[in-house]
Amino acid sequence: MLTKLLSLMNRRLIIAGRNSSKGLKDAILKEEGFRVQVFLCLFLTPLAYFIANSYQQLIMLLVVLF
Repeated sequence: MLTKLLSLMNRRLIIAGRNSSKGLKDAILKEEGFRVQVFLCLFLTPLAYFIANSYQQLIMLLVVLF
């Protein structure tokens, strides 16, 4: 009984992972706003580490990005 439940959960997780990756792929290929946001997050996240003077400031800068 438990093994059936675990195998069902594994299958559902695998299917959900596939659907999520397809959705991300579609968003990257078709949505310009999504591409811009990803680029800005990749560029501004490391920059936030250099700008922040404390952990509080770093958390505030990162929360605004996401």
